[in-house]
Amino acid sequence: MPPSEETLKAFCRYASLAGERTLSAKSALVLHHYDADGIASAAIIALAFKAKATPFEMLAVRRMDDAVLRQAARSDAEAIVIADVGSDRLNELNSMARLGKTVA
Repeated sequence: MPPSEETLKAFCRYASLAGERTLSAKSALVLHHYDADGIASAAIIALAFKAKATPFEMLAVRRMDDAVLRQAARSDAEAIVIADVGSDRLNELNSMARLGKTVA
């Protein structure tokens, strides 16, 4: 069963707000999976930051483990953008958001 029109509209509103918030950051860390789709996703995100002249770093990871979370938390980046990795670590990522970082 496909999603309802209402669900699609809500998703698009949320995605738009997330994009605006992310691209308004003064600096970013793009954390992504090291495989082909993670690299492709990160490249699209990098192009968006480049177009806005926002400084960013890229970090390719095999998996979202405690060491990666610590490294991301130590980053000076205002926003941490995650592509294609980490959905099993949402609680830890939300903790970083509570520490003042934008996590998208």
